[in-house]
This record gives sequence, C-alpha cells and structure tokens, in this order.
Amino acid sequence: MFLVLSGYCGCGQEALVIVFITAGMAISGLQYSGFVVNYLDIAPPFSGTIMGMGNTISCLAGIVSPMVTSALTPNGTQEEWQSVLWVTAGILGTGALVFALFASGEVQTWAKHKGGDAPEELPLKEAEMVLEKDTH
Repeated sequence: MFLVLSGYCGCGQEALVIVFITAGMAISGLQYSGFVVNYLDIAPPFSGTIMGMGNTISCLAGIVSPMVTSALTPNGTQEEWQSVLWVTAGILGTGALVFALFASGEVQTWAKHKGGDAPEELPLKEAEMVLEKDTH
C-alpha cells in the first residue's frame, strides 16, 4: 500500500516518497518469516531444489515487468505511474491472499522419508572416521 501512496505524492514531496518506499520495503521484509521459510517447512530434504525452482519462476517478473511498465507509461505521467503501482499492489496482494488461504506448514507426504530408519537416525560414517583420525 505504501507503494501506491508514493504515486500520489506531488513533485515537491520527494522526502515523503522516500519514506513511503522505505516503509514498504521494510514491511516486505516480513515475507522472510512467511513464504520464504515455507519451503523448509513443507519439504525439508528438498527445500533447496524447491526454493531454486520457485525463485527462478519468480524472477520472470523481473523480465516481464519492464515491458508491462513501458506499455502502461507511454508518456510517463503521474497518473500512468499510479496505474503501474496499483497493478503492482494488486499482484502482491493477490499473492499474499493466495498464500494465506492455501499455504500449509505441514511436511508433505511426498517429502517424507520412506524407509525403516529416519534420516537423522542413520549413522554418519564419515564423521566417525574424522573423529577417529583426530584422536590418534
């Protein structure tokens, strides 16, 4: 919402724009306690792979957004930039709503270990060998 508010500031209100954008970026830091750690919650053994895939897909926004912004701001007027900021806020809000409604913190069945022993109960032969070498 702070991004949208920055679009309604006048030309002489640069300090207020900086405050709004800084506040918006500070609040966006809350995502790290939400969806960013959710990869580890739902599939601990595969969290790195899933994070990489999700991050790759999300980086597509960095490719598409300049083209969309260019199409929405042919003259660079304040009203055109307000529409860009509203589109951005809509995308961010929709993503937050979808996550809030459908996300889970439960380990998924496909990510659970299928075997006799849980992975954390398996002996670490390499660690034992290192310890044996250090004690001799």
